[in-house]
Amino acid sequence: MALLDVDVSSAVEPTIIPAGTEVKLRISGCKFGEDKNGNAYIMPFFEAPEEETSKEFNHYMPLPREDMSAKDKNKASWEISQLCQAFDLAMPLDTDDMTGAEGWAIVDVRPAKDGYDESNSIKKFVAGN
Repeated sequence: MALLDVDVSSAVEPTIIPAGTEVKLRISGCKFGEDKNGNAYIMPFFEAPEEETSKEFNHYMPLPREDMSAKDKNKASWEISQLCQAFDLAMPLDTDDMTGAEGWAIVDVRPAKDGYDESNSIKKFVAGN
């Protein structure tokens, strides 16, 4: 039997960062995959290293594809280009290269839904900080 003796008296519940806050983020991981409709996406996971009690969060980004409207294809391409600029990433993206990269973004708040608590999301990537 193992014994656990850890001081947890100063622990606080993780929180979300207020909407509209510009914050330094670190990519803590990334998932490439296909959604339930077979559409490819990238989903980086972010942590705010300077916000000790903030929750980690993810950001779903569809990849541009031929069957998208020109507007949606441009939007998907633009968002990926902004991720790359804000986190100093180069194409082709590799999850190993992405993990640990730091950059800036303005966060938003995603409301609680389907059993998930409120969480942060990306409102806008900020390049040049």
